[in-house]
Amino acid sequence: MFCFKENELRKNKISWFFLEGFVHMIDENPSVREGYARYNMYTKLPIYINPNEKIVGNMNWALSNELIYNNVANQEINEYNLNLFRESEDFTRTEKAVVEGYIRKIKPYTLNDIEDRLSPDEQKISRSSAGGSNHFNGHMIVDYDKILKIGLGGYRELLENYMKESETERDYHFYNGLLYALKGLQEYIYKHAEMAQYLLDNKVEGYNQEDLEMIIYNCKKISNEAPESFIEALQLFWFIFMAADYDSYGRFDKTMYSFYMNDRKHISDEVLESYLKYFLNKGEQNRGILNMTIGGTECDGSSSVNELTWLILKAVSDLGYKSPNLCVRIDADSDQKLYERVHYNLSKGQAIPALYNDKIIIPMLIAMGIEKEDAYNYSLAGCSQVIIPGKSNFCCDVGVYNVLKILELTLHDGYDKRIDEQVSIHTGKIEDFDTFDKLYKAYDEQMMYVIEKGVSINNKDVLFRKDMPSSIRTLFTEGCIENAKAIFEGGAVYNAVQSEVIGLTNTANALYAIKKMVYDDKKITLKELVSALDCNFKGYEELQSTLKNKVDKFGNDCEEVDSIRANIGKRFYEYLSEFDGPIGGKHWAGEVIFQSHMNLAPFTLASADGRFDYEPLADSAGAAQGTDVNGPTALIKSVTKIPYTYPTISRNLNLKFPKDLFREEKDKIIALFRAYFKLEGCQLQINVVDKEELLKAQQNPENYKNLVVRIGGYNDYFVEIPKEMQDEVISRTGQNI
Repeated sequence: MFCFKENELRKNKISWFFLEGFVHMIDENPSVREGYARYNMYTKLPIYINPNEKIVGNMNWALSNELIYNNVANQEINEYNLNLFRESEDFTRTEKAVVEGYIRKIKPYTLNDIEDRLSPDEQKISRSSAGGSNHFNGHMIVDYDKILKIGLGGYRELLENYMKESETERDYHFYNGLLYALKGLQEYIYKHAEMAQYLLDNKVEGYNQEDLEMIIYNCKKISNEAPESFIEALQLFWFIFMAADYDSYGRFDKTMYSFYMNDRKHISDEVLESYLKYFLNKGEQNRGILNMTIGGTECDGSSSVNELTWLILKAVSDLGYKSPNLCVRIDADSDQKLYERVHYNLSKGQAIPALYNDKIIIPMLIAMGIEKEDAYNYSLAGCSQVIIPGKSNFCCDVGVYNVLKILELTLHDGYDKRIDEQVSIHTGKIEDFDTFDKLYKAYDEQMMYVIEKGVSINNKDVLFRKDMPSSIRTLFTEGCIENAKAIFEGGAVYNAVQSEVIGLTNTANALYAIKKMVYDDKKITLKELVSALDCNFKGYEELQSTLKNKVDKFGNDCEEVDSIRANIGKRFYEYLSEFDGPIGGKHWAGEVIFQSHMNLAPFTLASADGRFDYEPLADSAGAAQGTDVNGPTALIKSVTKIPYTYPTISRNLNLKFPKDLFREEKDKIIALFRAYFKLEGCQLQINVVDKEELLKAQQNPENYKNLVVRIGGYNDYFVEIPKEMQDEVISRTGQNI
C-alpha cells in the first residue's frame, strides 16, 4: 500500500534496495537473484510527480541514491555513495554493519575489480591504452513494438506459461526471475497512480486536477494492459525506457505512428504535439545521451517518413534541447522536403539531427547475415551504434582500440615509454627499418597482437556478465524468453561485440609523414624522428611545424595519404571481424568517437603527424582537427575513399559551418550532403556555430546555457563540457563553400 509520508522520507536518502534484495536471494539462480533484487528495488523506490506533469516517472533521481544497481553502466558498487553512507550520521551503527555485510557478499558478483581478472599480457595492453574494454554493458533497444502491442500483462502471461511448460528446473527459475522483475515494474508504475490519487485527494497545492486524473487513469491501465491512445503509449514507453536504462528510443516515429494517427481522428494536432513535447521534456530531465531514430526506407523501397516524423523534427527544433540525440535515416535520393527540414533544424545551431545513409548500412547488415526485414528496421543507439531494435545484443562500446598508440609501440619495439614497460611483442628496433615496407610490416604485426589481446579482454568482459541477466533487457529482447537465455548468454536473435577504433586518421597522417620525410625525401632519419617524438619536439620545433603544417594530411583529397588511411582502416576492421564473439556473432568495429579522442590523449605520446604529447586525437572518421584546409568537397572525397567492404558500427564525419554561410547557402549545403551520400558516405554530424560565439561562451557561460554542439556521435551543451573538450571543438575546421 502506498504511503506518502514514507515515500517523502525516502527521497534524497541513500538507499540499498537492489543490494538488499540481491543478498536475500544470493544463493539462488542468477535470474532469481537479480529479478528479486529489481522487485525489491522497484517496489521501494520513491516516486516523483512534479506539478504540471502529464507524463510521469523519474527513476534516475531515485537510482542515483542506490549503493548498487545493475544497469547499462554495469553492476558496480557506487563507491561515491558508499563513502557518503559510511560518513553519514543519518544511519545507525546497526544499519551500517548490515550494509557492510551486504557489500562483502555482493562484491564477487560485481565488475569493480574486473581488470584484476585479466592475464598479465592483457593487463599490459590495457594499461597502455592500445586495446581494452570500456567495461560497459552496451547499448540496446528493447522491443517497444511488442510491449505496446501486448502490454505488461501480456508479458506476464507469457512468462507464466513458459514457467508451466519448463522442462528443467533451471529454465523454471530463469522465467521466475524475469517474473519478479516484471511484477516489480508493474507495481512501480501503479504506485504513480496511487501517488497522484493522494495528491488529488489532499488537494496538494500546485497540482492540476485534470492532469492528476489523467495520470491516475493512464498508470493504472498501463501497469497491466496495452495502451490504446497516444498519451497512454507515450507513458508506457517512458516507463519501459527508464527501466531499460534510459538508453535509446529506436525508430520512434514508426513505433508510435499508429497511436498518433488514431488519436488525430478526435484530438487536435496542437494537443498531440503538446503530449510529444511533454515526453521529450522527460528525456531532457535525464540529461543523458538518448538516441532517437526517425525516417528511413522500407523493404519495398518506400519511404518510412510519416506525419509523426515531421512532428518530431518540429518539436525537437522548437524545444532546442540537446536531447533526443536525433538521427535521420536518409540517402542521396531522399525527398527534397526532408533535406530542407533537416537543413532548417541544423541552421538553428542545435547540432541535430545527425544523418545516416540507408544505402550503405542496410546492405552491410544483410551481408552480415541479418535478415532483410530486420536490416531495413535498423536503428541507432547510444551515440551512433547500429543495432537491430528488440532483437540484438551487440555489446556496443565494450571495446576500444587506440591505433595511434599501436604505431607508437611499433616505433619502440613494443615498449611503452609512458609507463616504462614492455607491453607488446618485439617487432624490431628502428635501426632495422631501412625501408618503409619493413616499418609497415612491424606496425601490422603490432596491430594484430593488440587486436588479439583486445578480443580476449572483451570476450572476458562479456562473459563476466553471464550471471548478470539484466532482467528488463532480457525480458524485452526477442529470443531471450524463447531460448530461456539472458542477453549475456546469447539469448538475443543477433549477437556481436562492437568496439570503437580511435586514431586511424592520426596514424595515417603519421605513417605518411614518416614515409615522406624519412624514406622518400630523406629529410631526416627514422632515429632522429623518433628522438624528436620522445622529447615531445623540444629542440625540434621546426620539425614539428613542418610535420604539422607542410606535410599532406588526410581530408584534403591527397591520394597517397588518403590511400594509407583507407588501407590501415580496412586492414584493422577486417582482421578484427575474423574473431568470433563469445555469445555469438563477430567482433566488429566503428569510428563513433564519443569522448575517446580526449580520454585516450593522456596515454598517447607525440606522433609524426606533428601532434604533441597528450594532445587530442582526431575527433571523428574525418580529418584531424584543423588539418582539412581544401574545403568540404575535398574532405568528403577523402572520407569516401574508405571502402565499405567490411562491417562498421558507424563511421562519423563531423562538419562545422559558420551560421551565416550555412543559412545563406542552403542549396549548396544540401547538394553537398547528397553528394556525400551518393559517394557512399556513412554518416554526417553537423555543427553550425561561429568560432567567436564559442569563445564568448567560454568567457560568459551564463549567457550561453542552451548552446548545443556535436562532439563525437552525440551532442551536448557547450558550457557543460570540460574546457579541454571545448577547446577541441573550437579547433575544428570551419568549412566554406
